[in-house]
Amino acid sequence: MRARLLTMLAFALLASALFAVAAGAARVEVGVYDEYAPVLREAAAIWVADTGNQVIVHPFPHSQLMEFPAKGDMDVLVPSCNRLADIWEQKGYVVPASRKPLFCGRMAVIVLPGNPKSIRGIEDLGQPGLRWGKIEFCAWRGEKLLKGKESSFVATAVDGDDMMDLLAKGKVDAVLGWDYTAAGGPLNPVVMRIPISRYGPELAALIPAFVTPKARSPKEAGALVDFLSTDGRAKRVYLSHALMLDDGAHATEYDTSAAPRMNLAYSNIVRQLVISCASLSRTTTSQGARPSTSAAGRAKWR
Repeated sequence: MRARLLTMLAFALLASALFAVAAGAARVEVGVYDEYAPVLREAAAIWVADTGNQVIVHPFPHSQLMEFPAKGDMDVLVPSCNRLADIWEQKGYVVPASRKPLFCGRMAVIVLPGNPKSIRGIEDLGQPGLRWGKIEFCAWRGEKLLKGKESSFVATAVDGDDMMDLLAKGKVDAVLGWDYTAAGGPLNPVVMRIPISRYGPELAALIPAFVTPKARSPKEAGALVDFLSTDGRAKRVYLSHALMLDDGAHATEYDTSAAPRMNLAYSNIVRQLVISCASLSRTTTSQGARPSTSAAGRAKWR
């Protein structure tokens, strides 16, 4: 009987301890641009494991994020771009002092695997016969890049997934949008970030997180924002999703894709091998017709 009472007492103490832990755990609600939601969930899960607190990530499309914070009750907000972040600050939807950078998006030209159209950057979008589309909400950043290329423009979409679907189905040959639009999907396209050193820093968007004035647990919300901004484990999550930690202005590998450069180099190597073999054939053959030097004969190398 005594043993039974001791067992019951132990269970009661354990239940009381668990209830106390649960009661002390904070719940942090995070409103985030829907394309970032998988990234934030993965990073926040590390903080949850560390602290025992709870994080609920709510994804929203860009259109809802424009005015949603005025009537929402989120503890933390993550915008779609830094322009929207500035609007939130101006309207008082977030606490400006809580603003912490998480990762950086870059405008890019996205093409099919293998780059079948041999597109090497934004300049090539005006090629005759080429069809390209753009992500609508970020179009304001790229208008100055599109002069002379309007005739090849065929489609626009607010949702990045819709535009990537058009690319996969061959409805467009290239997409102008954010580099992260292509991350995590099955297509595995070539992503060519547009050089900000040439076209301007506005083509990079440093994405922040904020604590809101309505935060029910401002201390824990601030701790989560700090973790997402500074912890190395969170940064590794961002990198694993093809996001950048800064604008990459000093890293040339961020500005252009290795794939088109290697395609061009490979073509040049093959061309030189063919020319070398032709030259070798001429020197080892005592008699024979010389290769044509007419425009028609040279056209095959262009």
